[in-house]
Amino acid sequence: MAAFRVGDLVWAKMKSFCAWPAKVIEPKPEVKKPLKEKKTVHFVFFFGSENYGWITEDCIFDFVKYKERFSMASRVPRGFKEAIVSIEEALESMPPKPIYSQASENSQAAQNNHDHSVFDFELEEARENESVGAHKKSRERKPSKKKEESEYSQTLLGKKKKEHTDKPLKKRPLPPVSPSPAKKTKTPSISKLNDKVTKLSESAYTTTNPVRKTDIEPTSLRIGFLGLGVMGQGMVNNLIKYGHDVTVWNRTATKCRDFVKDGAKKGGTPADVVQSCDIIFSCVSDPAAVKDLVFGNCGVLQAICQGKGFVDLSTIDTETTEDVNEAVTARGGQYLEGRLVGSRKPCEEGELVILAAGDKILYEECKSCFDSFGNSSFYLGDLGNATKMKLVINAMVGTFIASLAESMSLAEKLDLTSHTLLEILKKSSLNSPWLIETAHVMLDQEADRTATLSNVQKDLRLAVALGDSADQPMSITSSANELFKRAKAMGFGEEDATAVVNAASTSYE
Repeated sequence: MAAFRVGDLVWAKMKSFCAWPAKVIEPKPEVKKPLKEKKTVHFVFFFGSENYGWITEDCIFDFVKYKERFSMASRVPRGFKEAIVSIEEALESMPPKPIYSQASENSQAAQNNHDHSVFDFELEEARENESVGAHKKSRERKPSKKKEESEYSQTLLGKKKKEHTDKPLKKRPLPPVSPSPAKKTKTPSISKLNDKVTKLSESAYTTTNPVRKTDIEPTSLRIGFLGLGVMGQGMVNNLIKYGHDVTVWNRTATKCRDFVKDGAKKGGTPADVVQSCDIIFSCVSDPAAVKDLVFGNCGVLQAICQGKGFVDLSTIDTETTEDVNEAVTARGGQYLEGRLVGSRKPCEEGELVILAAGDKILYEECKSCFDSFGNSSFYLGDLGNATKMKLVINAMVGTFIASLAESMSLAEKLDLTSHTLLEILKKSSLNSPWLIETAHVMLDQEADRTATLSNVQKDLRLAVALGDSADQPMSITSSANELFKRAKAMGFGEEDATAVVNAASTSYE
């Protein structure tokens, strides 16, 4: 027998969110009950919002009994105080609860077990919060068994569209690391790695060949773009250049003016853009900005629905990626994880490399857009793979910049000059366009920034955390992260990433 009835005031807990004041209500016909869910579920309305959904009973708690435990005095989420006021008013207006007989001992026992399990639930949650670098591991997909639909897949955000990307996630092994055929490796760790890794199958990922810009045919779908930072501006310019119907939004509205002059439309809020477009791209600074864009007031979730696709191009952690995917697909929308390889100049020239994972159909629909601001794109399969690959690449970029900064600083202190070092590099086997351009920017304080120091440091931090979750030592990346953190503390956070040379050339006090 269910422990809760329609009309009960409760705390309801969704994945990655705190327990929230709610009420058990009659199910809405447009939100289907998860038929394959083995646990008892209840349909709840969340106070302080227009959200509702199916939640399993083990994540629902009596409001009065657990009020002291779940109420928050600090770091209170937006809307939480209003929700508390609403549920308190509802509590005052409720008639006294009838006292039921003890005829249903089994129901009482089930409730007692539920109350007891909350302590294990909270202990596990506390441990997760204490693990600073911990990331959630991808869920494994079992094709031959029935898929479980948890209350989180049905969330309070609406009807879920059944796409292949909604299945539980599968860990994707790395491509094999093969030793040189000339001689065998003597490193035990590499030998073990070769034994463990498995080659990705042809169906696991796909690559588009470098595109000729003259062959681009713009999609007839309406394109939205949220976020007009350094990268966003370059991508939108190329989308407009190749004839796409684009609607833009940015937190600082003045950044939209030039694009409107070039033919784009302007949306008042992220929700407005989603409502008027078919495929919506976003490119913002960090995980917090993505969550605010998606879950915030007038955010993406207010308008996303079946038939609309959301493609996030921000560099964020895998946990945030999974949260956004679940929320978007629960509303019936499609979600594609998109990550960009390249900085400002390649972005402006339409020479980015796009890493994508998630909904394969949406990936195909984005082809003309990817061709407009990129030279090639890679579909990497399961959700999370694009983020992981992007962080692996950015870890290399950050450590290269830090290493170059230290080498140039050392040359200066030895009276060898950085310019001399640069000329030697140009004539050596280390010569590469990226290295030489980065060195020139490092020497020229007036050069246009390619990527901000804060953003590179953020990527290094996420890469270190990803290494922690995989038990992979990240000694060099961690050292580079500390150097970037020092430069950021010195006030260079919004400068080009090469400003890290200022920290490398300054002695520690």
